[in-house]
Amino acid sequence: MKRFFRIFFLSLMPAYLIAALVYCDIAFAREVCTDVEVAVLDSASVSFLAPADILEIVNSSGLSPVGRKRVDFDADSVEKQIKGNPVVETAECYVTASGKVRIDVTQRVPLLRVISPTGSYYVDTNARIMPLSKWVTAYLPVATGHISREYACNELFRLAGFLDSDNKWGVQIAQIYVTASQDIELIPRIGRQLIVFGKISNFERKFKLLDELYSQAFSKTGWDTYGKIDLTYDGRIICTRRVNDKNGN
Repeated sequence: MKRFFRIFFLSLMPAYLIAALVYCDIAFAREVCTDVEVAVLDSASVSFLAPADILEIVNSSGLSPVGRKRVDFDADSVEKQIKGNPVVETAECYVTASGKVRIDVTQRVPLLRVISPTGSYYVDTNARIMPLSKWVTAYLPVATGHISREYACNELFRLAGFLDSDNKWGVQIAQIYVTASQDIELIPRIGRQLIVFGKISNFERKFKLLDELYSQAFSKTGWDTYGKIDLTYDGRIICTRRVNDKNGN
């Protein structure tokens, strides 16, 4: 008899657990949300958005979960609204184990700033156009001159990617000027040289030659001896002394 009751109760246990879980889910879903927690996960490296900005997006759209039952909360619509911001890369909205609504956001990362007759904008790390911010200016190389958006997202994107990955030249190059014939001129942060790069092709080889010039020649002559460095011709560097240099060109 005892064995019968033991088997009977054990057989009821799965049904009881399922019923308890269902009841808890229903009770949890009917609870009213009282707080939203926002985290900008990459705020240490990118600073275009703050948690308050994300809350403003949610609140102004009428999608705030505060005061609503969790069963009525539309996380997908919140994510879609946040992703509509042009500097947002990803957005994930969910309910935590403690019952709070949590929103995790990452930002798009600019790689290059472009100022051209067709507009001013950033090119991000995925080769996409990104609008400038009214409140934050990213510390990046600036490209000016005759630049189309296609050229910015292709040739200049590859050059900017190299500069971003190179510890020396990423810091040294302040400005990239594109001529009407799409030749490149570089303006360094240190030194007063104009670096005439020519076509953007083979830029890695040209930077290698430039690195040898800076480390071997300029260490002896000084950085301000030459006013122009020309790498237009493949495998050659032509340096021109400053006009006011007594020794001439």
